[in-house]
Amino acid sequence: FPVTNVVIRNCRLASMAYPFKIGTGSYGDVRDVLVEGCTFPRTRMNHRFPWSRLVAGITNDVSGICGIGIQCVDGGRLENVTVRNVTVDGYLTPVFVRFERRHDPPPGQETYLRNVLIENVRATVADSRVASSITGVPGRRPSNVVVRNCIFTFPGGGTAEDAARPVPEKETAYPDAIMFDRQNLPAWAFYVRHADGILFENVRCEKLGDDAREKYVFEDADVTVR
Repeated sequence: FPVTNVVIRNCRLASMAYPFKIGTGSYGDVRDVLVEGCTFPRTRMNHRFPWSRLVAGITNDVSGICGIGIQCVDGGRLENVTVRNVTVDGYLTPVFVRFERRHDPPPGQETYLRNVLIENVRATVADSRVASSITGVPGRRPSNVVVRNCIFTFPGGGTAEDAARPVPEKETAYPDAIMFDRQNLPAWAFYVRHADGILFENVRCEKLGDDAREKYVFEDADVTVR
């Protein structure tokens, strides 16, 4: 069944996982979604995820996975999503966009993840080295994803080992921001792979400490930064 014309406005939401998430189940159509004027504060409790034992570099277990999660992994069609004027505080990472093939679409049906705008977002990351990411897999490439007029603050602390570690594809895995073998990505701000038409425009990424990784790492991706 299609999910269309959704508006989420002026809400205060906290989660141990994602305060805003499309997916994980994504078999049908999701389109024309607007999220605006929302605040996503740190959760006050966490009885599910012992982060400090799961992912290197995390010291505070009272955190959520990600502020903004947009996922299409089961053969559905996802388009026209806008997230704007949102504040994120106390999550492992601000943004996670994922397109993969956990399941294929029915014969003859197209699948896509396209036309996403993330605008005027201010995010302060929990004490975590987990970068934001926009990733697809071979044959499943997110397209036309714009990140504009945003300020992201990261703690730093990434190591040379983090920078050099290869990132597994995980083409059919359960999608979440720590899905890549629960290891830190080779970027400290954004990692982009197997994606087309990605734009970072007037995006300020700050780190509070030294980090051996690059701010952006792009692999097999069409990306513009301006």
